[in-house]
Formats: sequence, structure tokens, C-alpha cells
Amino acid sequence: MRMNSRRFAVLGGLVLVAAVAWVAFGRGDGGVVARREASVPVRAAKAELRDVPLEVQTVGLVQARETVAVRPRVDGQIISVHFKDGDRVEADQKLFTLDPRSIKAQLAQAEAMLVKDRATLAQARADIQRYTELVASRAASQQKYEQAKAMVETTAASVQADEAQVENLRAQLSWTDIRAPIAGRVGTINLTLGAVVKTADATPLVTINAIQPVRVQLSLPQRWLVPLRKALQAGAVDVAAARQEAPDVTAVGRVEYVDNNIDAQTGAFVVKASFENNDETLWPGMFVNCRVKLSTEGGVVAVPSSAVRTNQGGTFVFVIRDDKTVKITPVKVGRVWNDYTVLESGISSGETVVTDGHLRLADGTKIEIRTGASPVAAVN
Repeated sequence: MRMNSRRFAVLGGLVLVAAVAWVAFGRGDGGVVARREASVPVRAAKAELRDVPLEVQTVGLVQARETVAVRPRVDGQIISVHFKDGDRVEADQKLFTLDPRSIKAQLAQAEAMLVKDRATLAQARADIQRYTELVASRAASQQKYEQAKAMVETTAASVQADEAQVENLRAQLSWTDIRAPIAGRVGTINLTLGAVVKTADATPLVTINAIQPVRVQLSLPQRWLVPLRKALQAGAVDVAAARQEAPDVTAVGRVEYVDNNIDAQTGAFVVKASFENNDETLWPGMFVNCRVKLSTEGGVVAVPSSAVRTNQGGTFVFVIRDDKTVKITPVKVGRVWNDYTVLESGISSGETVVTDGHLRLADGTKIEIRTGASPVAAVN
């Protein structure tokens, strides 16, 4: 009985091992081969010859093309304000009116003095003419003639001083209307109706920023100085600027200024670009993502950037062979443009590379090219 029990136990164990082997490997050798040759789904794209712009990407700061702090040129009380906070104003547009009555009174007094002195000058000139004739006939002394001549010169000087005073007061009277020196967008009104303003005040009445056109200031590493200067010699250099919160909306301007100095601490130089900014999407103080287009490189091999992988051995792509297996191919990356990477060496135009589904790949893995949804998602 004990021997029979042992025989049954051995036979049961063999049956169990056989069942596990059958489940694990299937019948015959077909199951093992099938698992090893299962195709990995991937997405793919061809390497293409493209004309790729040589662009430098950096962050720029939007600046007003001109900024003017409006201040009074005469002392006085504000009696009218002709605009609102944030308005767009034109050059020479009236902004404030100061009480002109004091200056008008001074002007009237100066004009009256001018009339008086002109009359006195006319009389003095008549006197010198008369004394000239009397001295010639010996009816008057030379001293009287000299006194008349001095009177003419003194009165003429007084008339000149009066005219200067009248001109000055007329200018001051015109300054009681405070006008915009430039066209632009005004900020907050600092002093308003009823306030007494003085020319010595530290706070301006309002500040105007000219933002049509507007400037964007950016810094570039010194290695780009020579290529940028060559590009400027060849023609205009375009700059694309996009707000950081709206990267798909770009404005295009042109480089108009390159600084004559490289910062010794940062190794960078300043560049300024001008943008028409007709829709006022660029605002002073705003940071924008900029691309400076220096040239266009034609006929370079480019692949989608998602195809390029990196490991300890360097940068590589999975090239798809004709038999639908992949080969790990080292490549040398030139630069990145939009969603494409320029390859300086490694593959040729027309070769097909894997762009998605890399995680399950190794050299020689059999693949199946799919379109539509991500193959990784399909596998998972």
C-alpha cells in the first residue's frame, strides 16, 4: 500500500509538471517561437531633407520705444484734465490746463510797458535828430547831443528787454495748456483737478509710453555676434516674439540695434528689435519668447525630435529595416527646430525611424508600424 501511494505521488507530480509546461510553453515548439517573434507596435516617420532656419531662441523684455514723464513748465493750479487713465493720446494733444489768470495779468503789464518804452524811444530818436541839426548850426552844445544819443540807446535797450519779457510771458501762457510731447499710451494720472503743481515737483503729472512701434530687448551669447552681423549685412534680420501665456500667437519684428559691447560677466550682448505692435499685444515690462532668424540652411536631414533617444552611449535612433526589425543607429545632433531635430550624421534621407513606442525595443526587435492612437497606449 505504501509503495502504491508513492507511485501515485510521483505520477501526480509528473502530470503537474507536464501541465505547467504545457500552459507555459504551449504544445510543441510553436509557442516559444511565437512569443519571441511577437511584433512591437510603434509609430514611425521618414527622415527628410528640409530647409531649416538657423534660429537663436532666447527671452526678451518688451520696452516702450519712448517714455516721457509729463511735468509742468510753469507753476499753477490744474483747472481741467482732458483725458482718462490709460487713454491713448496723440502728439500735441491737450492733457491739462492750468489757471492762466496770473500770467495773463503779468503779460498785460509787460505789453503796456513795451508800448510806453517804444513811445519814449520814438521821442528820443526825434530829439537826437533835432540836436544833430542844432549842433551843426551851433545852436546847441555837443553835450546836449551826447545826452540825447545816450537816451536813445538806453530806451532802445529797455524796449528790447520789454519785448523779451512779453515773449517769455506769452510762452508761459501757452504752457498753461500742458500737451502730450509724443503719441502713446498714458498711465495713471498722479495729480488731478484742483491740485497746485510746481516745476520743481518730483512726481510727474503722468507718464506716456510710446508702444506703436515697440521695442524688445534681448541678450545673445557672444558666439552669435559674428553670425548676426553677417546676417545684418545681408539684409534685414527677423525676430519672432510670443507671449509666454500665448506661445502660438507671434509678432514679427526686425533687429534695429546691436550693442557695441559684450558684457564681461555674462559673455552676452544686447540686441533690440522693433515691432509695429498695431494690435498692442506687446506691453512694456512683458517677457516674451523670441526667435532670431539668422539664415536658412537648405537640404539638411531632419527627423521628428521624438525619434531621437539618448543613453549612456550617446544619442541614437531606431532605424526600421526592410524586414520590419529595428537597428540602433548612433547619430550626431545638429540643432532643434520646432518639432524637428537636424542630424549631422548617422542616417540618410528616406530612412524610416521610430517616433513612438521605444520602451520595448532593442536591437533586432520586430515591429509593426501603426497609425492613429499611441501604440504604447494600445499595448497597455
